[in-house]
Amino acid sequence: MSFCERLLSVTNAGFAASSSPFTKVFFAENGSTAVEVALKMALHAQALWGHPQRTRFAALSAAITARLSAHLSVGDLGLYADPYRPLLFPSLQLAPTVAQRPRRSALARRECRVASDRTTLQTQANELAAIIYEPILQGAGGMRVVSPDLLTRLRAWADAHDVLLIADEIAAGMGRCGTMLASHLATNARPDIAVVGKGLTSGTLPLACTLTTQRISTRFWGHGPKDAHFSTQTRSPAMRSRSQAASAVLAVFERDRICEQATENGEADAQVARDFARTRPWISNVRVSG
Repeated sequence: MSFCERLLSVTNAGFAASSSPFTKVFFAENGSTAVEVALKMALHAQALWGHPQRTRFAALSAAITARLSAHLSVGDLGLYADPYRPLLFPSLQLAPTVAQRPRRSALARRECRVASDRTTLQTQANELAAIIYEPILQGAGGMRVVSPDLLTRLRAWADAHDVLLIADEIAAGMGRCGTMLASHLATNARPDIAVVGKGLTSGTLPLACTLTTQRISTRFWGHGPKDAHFSTQTRSPAMRSRSQAASAVLAVFERDRICEQATENGEADAQVARDFARTRPWISNVRVSG
């Protein structure tokens, strides 16, 4: 089995059979490049579908760590983005539904913000190309755990408004949340495009991949250059070695039941953490995923 076949098999396995499976794998050298590919892919696909006005992106706030300009534009972490504001485009930042227990006043403020974001999202629905998010775990946002139900509701809203969903699985995927993709933890929440990296080669070689569906990939055949996202290194002989390394990592995931072990051990670790916190008032908001 080739690396692409293996990767598509393990990422599709966690979703309902009725949803459109991933069928294509796009190679990149790193996560930020792979996310840029995903953003360009969503924008271009919308234009090819006859929606050239769909040029905007929405993202969950305080979540995305980026290095390249388009990727930086859909994040809101000033530490990374502020020096490069002249290069960036505006994006709609949404307040996520976070699984935590803030003080009542903070909870009220957050609920008001989420309600406001829903209204803004609705008014800009016809201009959005895609919504990008880190599923379940927002690492750069402070290790915030997002309710899986949010992804389910995003999927339903996106389907109703012809908006694409992009899951940035670079930090949360590859078993870190107990499943191969963090998106697998939500019901009926398969993204149209998913980006995986980091753990893909277990850190041995630089490799990231952008996964997409047949509905999107077929639009590019016969409509201009299909390789517009590629850089030289994605076609180099070294990429074969990277994909072989990633294929070996996926084989270990299957052989050693890595995701299953993460789930089983995570439940025990979560209980230990909660018990520890009960006797120490300065510890709060214990959350575990994987």
